[in-house]
Amino acid sequence: RQQGYLNKECLSGLRGIFERDLYRDNVISFRNGCELRVPFLDHSLIEHALTIPEHYKVSEEYRKLVLRNAAEKLGVPEKVAWRNKTAAQ
Repeated sequence: RQQGYLNKECLSGLRGIFERDLYRDNVISFRNGCELRVPFLDHSLIEHALTIPEHYKVSEEYRKLVLRNAAEKLGVPEKVAWRNKTAAQ
């Protein structure tokens, strides 16, 4: 895989989130008297995440390796830290 490809894909996905999803979600939350919080979309966090080498982010089996490893080191049970993603709807 070409170095930098993962970061380019991440940035492309983030542009879509900022341009499309956040506007819609903000309108919905505002109409319901709530303020939307998106801590993983903090600009400084995104900038830092883009400096992390790609091999620390994904493997053949897992995505979000940095978060999974951090969760495990913070005491999150292994079966929770390494479980498959489920839709939150």
